[in-house]
Amino acid sequence: MNPSTSSTKPSRSYPRGVALDFRKLAGMALLGYIDHHNVTVRPDAPPSELAVAVARHFESMEVDEEEAIQGFLTMLSANENGTVAIPPPYDGLTPTASKRRRTRSKMAARPGEQVAAKVTRTDENGSWILASVQSFYGDTETYDVQDEDDTSKLIRLPWNHVMRLSTGTEGFEKGAD
Repeated sequence: MNPSTSSTKPSRSYPRGVALDFRKLAGMALLGYIDHHNVTVRPDAPPSELAVAVARHFESMEVDEEEAIQGFLTMLSANENGTVAIPPPYDGLTPTASKRRRTRSKMAARPGEQVAAKVTRTDENGSWILASVQSFYGDTETYDVQDEDDTSKLIRLPWNHVMRLSTGTEGFEKGAD
């Protein structure tokens, strides 16, 4: 069965035959892989579930070694201008919101709003900072945030590394009893 078209119930166990640990990749890298290979995942899947889906898809891929080597050598060969033909790195601007089918834009923190921002991949002390939102990009589901303690730092983070802070007035509307 092809993992990209398997049932919607997610598998939580990481495949044993995969030597690469996709759980260490950033969420945006996993989403890039998922979009490139059209792997089906739940729209609200957490990064751990994305890593399992990527690992299962990767495990199922059959690679033509000769074709892979030829493609690698072709990319390294110089073009007519004498420059090496290497594709640009993933820039975080793709995939689009329509492809991801996510609706987080409505609930996104707005520019100027203070948020808690996770700036490291681990949960060690100091991995969360107080920041203010500069921009939210709905197509990539990323934020540009500015560290409140060091305003020279502008950091781009995936949506799941930014947490809105409560103002204490949620649920209270003007004129409500």
